[in-house]
Amino acid sequence: MTAGHLKRASAVRAWQEREAALCAAIDGLGRRQGSLGLPLAEPVTQPFFDRPFRVTNPDTVRLLTDAIVDPAVRQLPVGIGSVEQWCDNVDLLGHPERRAAVQALYRRLLGHGRLDRPEDPGGGRSGQCQ
Repeated sequence: MTAGHLKRASAVRAWQEREAALCAAIDGLGRRQGSLGLPLAEPVTQPFFDRPFRVTNPDTVRLLTDAIVDPAVRQLPVGIGSVEQWCDNVDLLGHPERRAAVQALYRRLLGHGRLDRPEDPGGGRSGQCQ
């Protein structure tokens, strides 16, 4: 069913119809997540404050993160993810050897306990690494 919603989202012109189709797909994925025994925030999608848009429930990330039991995964800093999530610098992203150097740096820092699990990893400016 999710594929049908995504196909519909790519075919409609109005943003409201596109949002409805995308939210239907996300709601379907949320039901699937719950059926696998993974934690799920209800509702899966919700209004974005007082704006006329819906977003994925932000509690989902917290619930999934809290459910991690593997110590190696739990020690990873929350919110950093892959380099593309915090940097859009072409000089870094376009060179595999530089990406590997950043990965090695992370592994060294994690091994020495120098990376904390930040409470709020948000923020950022385009064109820079955070």
